[in-house]
Amino acid sequence: MDYVKNFEKKNKLKPFEIFLEHGLGKEGEHAFYIGTDNLNTKLTKSFMDGLKIIATNQNKKRSKNRDGYVNVDNKLIPNSTLKSIKVKPRTSISSLEIYDYKK
Repeated sequence: MDYVKNFEKKNKLKPFEIFLEHGLGKEGEHAFYIGTDNLNTKLTKSFMDGLKIIATNQNKKRSKNRDGYVNVDNKLIPNSTLKSIKVKPRTSISSLEIYDYKK
């Protein structure tokens, strides 16, 4: 999340809208959905490239016996899909909520 905060600050952007989906697996898997509506094409590419670098570095440094992998997906998810997930979670234990990354 430090990367997200720094990217906002560096580019003088409005805060990103981020959703967190819990309960996607028995070992604590979860997904973050980051809204990039307020970014132009160049900034979106820069943001995604940076996220991929951060994820790669995290995966290299992770504790093999303790930490899971971080994956970045380029696929754009429309708001309607997020609304559907909120109404009908993908698993019996999953839930979707707004994530406050400013804490």
